[in-house]
Amino acid sequence: MRLPALLRRNLSPASPDVIGDVRMPVSDRLRSVLQSPNLRGGSLSVLDQGIVSATNFLTTVMIGRWCGQDGLGIYFLAFNIVLLSRNIQYQLVAGPYTVFAHHRSPNQRASYDGSTLVHQSLLAMFAAVMTWLSIRFLMPDSDLASGGILLVVLTLTLPFILFREFIRQVELAHLNLISVVSIDTVVAVVQLVGLVSLGWLGVVSVGRAFALIGAGSLLAGIGWFVTRRPKFEFHVPEILADWRKNWSFGKWALASHLTGSSMPYLMPWITVVVRGEEETGLFAACTTLIGLSNVVVLGIDSFLTARCAASFASGGTQALKGILWRFMVIFLVLVGFFCLAVIAMGGPVVQWLYGAKYVGAGPIMVLLAFGVLARSMGIVAGAGIWAMHLPKANLISDVLTLVVAMAVTYFVVESHGVLGIAMATLAGSLVGAISRGTTVIYLLQRVTLTESDDAIALSVNQ
Repeated sequence: MRLPALLRRNLSPASPDVIGDVRMPVSDRLRSVLQSPNLRGGSLSVLDQGIVSATNFLTTVMIGRWCGQDGLGIYFLAFNIVLLSRNIQYQLVAGPYTVFAHHRSPNQRASYDGSTLVHQSLLAMFAAVMTWLSIRFLMPDSDLASGGILLVVLTLTLPFILFREFIRQVELAHLNLISVVSIDTVVAVVQLVGLVSLGWLGVVSVGRAFALIGAGSLLAGIGWFVTRRPKFEFHVPEILADWRKNWSFGKWALASHLTGSSMPYLMPWITVVVRGEEETGLFAACTTLIGLSNVVVLGIDSFLTARCAASFASGGTQALKGILWRFMVIFLVLVGFFCLAVIAMGGPVVQWLYGAKYVGAGPIMVLLAFGVLARSMGIVAGAGIWAMHLPKANLISDVLTLVVAMAVTYFVVESHGVLGIAMATLAGSLVGAISRGTTVIYLLQRVTLTESDDAIALSVNQ
C-alpha cells in the first residue's frame, strides 16, 4: 500500500500511535498543559491578536462615524483587498517559511531569509499593481477624484503593510512573541492616535486612514531592522531554488485556504437570497458575537503553527504528538468555556445588544459556538499536517467541509432559515475536524525525518 506521491519515501519506522504520554494520569497531564510554556506563548499570541482586532475594530468605528456609511463601505472594500493580499502572501511565503526555516542550519538561515525577503518583495509589488487595477475597475466615474486618491495611497502603502505582516510572521516562526507584540503595538499607536488627531481636526478620510496604516507599518519595519539587525544573503540560484521549494508547499496551502475560507463568505449571500434581509441581519448579529472567540482561536493558531514546526524539526513525530495533545486540551478548555457561556446567555445577550426583535438567536448561537469548537480541533490537526510538510493532505478536508456544509444548507435552509445555516456550519466544521484528525493520526504513524536534507520521508505500514 502506498500514499499518494506527496514526498520522497523510505521504510523507516515511525513513532507509536499516541498523542501525549498515555501513562501519565489525566489530571497530571492537564496540570502540565496549564503550566507549560505553550500556554504562556499562546497567551502572548492571544494578546497580540487582541491588539490587532481591537485596532481594526476601533478604526472601523471611527471611519464609520467620521466618513459616513459610504466612506465605511469604501474602507471595507479596500481593506478586503489588503486582507486578500495578506492571506495570499501568508500561504505562498510566510507559511512555507514557518515550516522550512526550522530545518535550516544557522549557516543556511541568512540565505533562506534573503530568498524569502525577495519572494515577499516581488509578491508585494505584484499585489500593489493588482490593487491599482482593481480599484480602477471598481471605482465609478462619479467618484473618480476620491477613488483616485485612494488608488494612489493604497497602492503606495500596501507594500509597507505586507512587509509588516512578513516580519510579524518571521518573528512568529522563531517564537519571538515579544517582538510580534511590539510590532503590532507600534502600528496600533500610530494608527489610532493618528485617526483621533485627524478626527479632532475634522479631516478624516479613507485615504488618510490607509496612509496612517502604511506609516505605522513603515515605522514598525524600521524599528525591527534597527533593533533586530537581521542578516540577509542574496544568491540568485538559492532564490530560485527556494522559490520552487516554497511553491511546492504554498500552492497546496493556497488552494486549501481558498477552499476552506469560501464557506463564511457564501453563507450570508445564501441567507439573503433564500430568506431575505431580516434573517440575514439575525445571522450577522449572531456571527459577530461568535466572532469574539476569534481573538483566542486566531491568536493561538498563529503561535501553534510555528510551535508545531519547531517541535517536528527538533523531535520528529513524537515531539509533534505531545504538542498537538497540549494544544487540543488548551482549545477544549478555552473554547469549551466559551460554548458554556453561549449556552447560558447567548440569546439574551443578542437581544440586549441588538434589540428584542432578534428572537430565536439562542439556538443559533449555540450551534455556531460548537462549530467554533470543532473548527479549533481541526486547526490543531491542520497545524500538525503543515508541520509535516504536507499541506496537500489538508485540501481534502477543506473540500469535504465545503461540500457537507453546502449539502446541508440545500436541504434545511428553506425550512429552517438561519438555524439551518447554523446547522450546516456546524456539520461542515465537524466533518472537517474529523477528516483532519483522521489524516493527522494516519500520517503520524508513517512520517519520519530524513537526515540528508530538510525533506521528510514517508513509510506506510503494510
